[in-house]
Amino acid sequence: MQPIAYYLMKVILCSAALYAYYLIALKDRKFHYYNRFYLLAIVLFSWIVPLFKITMTYNKSSSLNKPYQLFEVIADNNGSFEEKMLAVTPTFDWSLVFIALISFVSLIVAVGLVRSLIRIYQLIRRNPSLNVDDLKLILTDTNGTPYSFFSYIFWNRTIDLESKIGKQMLAHEWVHARQKHSADKLFLESMMIIGWFNPIFWILKKELYLIHEFIADDRSIENNDSSQLAALLLAAAYPQQQTLLTHSFFFSPIKRRIKMLKQISLPQSSYFRRIIALPIAASLFFLFAFRTHGVTIEHPAVNNQYTIVLDAGHGGMDAGAKSSTGITEAEMALAMAKRIVALNKNPNIRFELSRDKDEFIKVADRATYTVEKKADLFVSIHMNASPNNQRSGLEIYCPQQSSLAFLRSLHLAGVLKLSLDGEFKSSAIKTRKDKIWILDHSTVPAVIVLPGYITNPKDFSHLQSRQEEIASKILMGIENYLTEKERGYIKVPIEAEWKQALPSRTKTSETVKFTPPLIVSDTVKFTPPLIISDTVKFSPPLIIKNRVEIVFDASMTLAVLEKIKGGLKKEKIDLNFEKLEFDPTDGKLSFIKFSVDCHDGFKGAAGLPISKDKKIGFYRDYDPRADSPFGVGDISN
Repeated sequence: MQPIAYYLMKVILCSAALYAYYLIALKDRKFHYYNRFYLLAIVLFSWIVPLFKITMTYNKSSSLNKPYQLFEVIADNNGSFEEKMLAVTPTFDWSLVFIALISFVSLIVAVGLVRSLIRIYQLIRRNPSLNVDDLKLILTDTNGTPYSFFSYIFWNRTIDLESKIGKQMLAHEWVHARQKHSADKLFLESMMIIGWFNPIFWILKKELYLIHEFIADDRSIENNDSSQLAALLLAAAYPQQQTLLTHSFFFSPIKRRIKMLKQISLPQSSYFRRIIALPIAASLFFLFAFRTHGVTIEHPAVNNQYTIVLDAGHGGMDAGAKSSTGITEAEMALAMAKRIVALNKNPNIRFELSRDKDEFIKVADRATYTVEKKADLFVSIHMNASPNNQRSGLEIYCPQQSSLAFLRSLHLAGVLKLSLDGEFKSSAIKTRKDKIWILDHSTVPAVIVLPGYITNPKDFSHLQSRQEEIASKILMGIENYLTEKERGYIKVPIEAEWKQALPSRTKTSETVKFTPPLIVSDTVKFTPPLIISDTVKFSPPLIIKNRVEIVFDASMTLAVLEKIKGGLKKEKIDLNFEKLEFDPTDGKLSFIKFSVDCHDGFKGAAGLPISKDKKIGFYRDYDPRADSPFGVGDISN
């Protein structure tokens, strides 16, 4: 119910803001035609603008220029308010009551509209008519006549058509018919069926109908003679019966209609008042439609100095793959590499670009450059390509398993994959039967990152529109890898042990997929590509002596979550829920944002949707032999 209520609230606020401007600058001004369509536009604008959700994604750690900062602050407030509204979990589900109330009142309003249409139809069928040009005069004794509905003018037989008053009244209704004022009424009455809850719409309806009278008075009264209009209005009693959709001549208030005839319009003031509505409408669109999605790059504490060679694939005469628009892989790889360097704010990390312009560099020269720079890591950026333009997703390539760089690179690939997983529907870490020279001859951890297929239109569009976000996540993956290395989480077997394991290695297929990160203990003998772990996985949530592992699933209720929180408290672990979202259709947990503090130096936070395919939660492994003692967020791997 919260999304619907929030949307309806924005409809009311938007219409109120636009109507406030009408009251200040446009009401009782002699530009009736503009006011007519302005009031109609308020209704459409108020319904449509809140439906727009233009998300502005930005890197919270990057510096912004002043105009962009202003934009971000306003949109961020809108997005934050929306998140708070949607995050509220009511103690009682009022959605059915709310929907039933809206539907019931809407039904009443719809019945009233249908009854009016039926009444008009009956008057047309039961009474004689006269053709006057392309209009039809329906002669009737019904109270409230004369009034008009589209090309029909319902005329009271007691009023003489040949009299002066009769002619003036006919001229008045003729204007209503010619100006299609009934279309406005039909539109507004239809909008009231779904928008009856908005008090501004009721005020707009009344004001618009009065503007119709201003237009008819202005066109039908000769020389704007207010005394003539007064005489006409006082010559007859107010109507006692009419329908919602007709335009009766006897429409109050008299005073405003007479005053409007006397008013003199000032052209310069008129133009200014009308033009100023455009920036107001643009501001409302900006405020209601935009919200932000911040990509927060938390820079881990990297204590040592590191040099990373960032290799932009291809270049010069080797353009690589090409998109359908003609943009080459070499161009996109270089742009991504430069973006990563620009986003880096960590003084302990120095990036060296293998190329900083469109030039051809041999593979051997790139490897030599890595050695010359005494690099700690080698990360190459490429774009994937395939004859099948439906292939998509992230791929990260590691050296062959026979290479000494294999295990040195696999953990780096795993951390990068975890960092980039949210950007792509599918992702994989691979090796290739055919050697990748730049990787297999590397003496440092080396990977090739291919963030999407340049030949897939969706991937290509994603790479262009979210270049900064993808670059930020590659940078974050590199920083996380270095942090884990410093904390001793990455343990690579010594060369002798790796060579000893090679003879027993089974034959692999052309492409082998691994589950990142592959962490191999220096005390465990293994046969690659098997993944060996000292930790036995249990069905969550289960607390055992040497390990705490909690996995949140969709079936968990608020009561269950609180019990888990209380149980962890006894284990001296603080678990706090910052945001919980439950699916309004089935009541299942769909999103969780939480933080955890183990009070022994290990703490973290995460906010992720609940998924059947992933383990969302955290673990704390107290076994001193554990390679990774703590994890939070997606702990599937």
